[in-house]
Amino acid sequence: MKQLPPKQQQFIDLHFIKGHKLTEIAESLGVGYSTVKLWKREVLAALKEQMGKE
Repeated sequence: MKQLPPKQQQFIDLHFIKGHKLTEIAESLGVGYSTVKLWKREVLAALKEQMGKE
């Protein structure tokens, strides 16, 4: 997870740990909803790749 950009790390905290909805995250970070959806896809792909390497 530390290899991810800071905004994506913040996304993980807000969405997966704190349970915020994607629309809430987009609003609080001042980015578009589509950007947050992209982050989710990228984060899940990165985590899947990391799990496959272990």
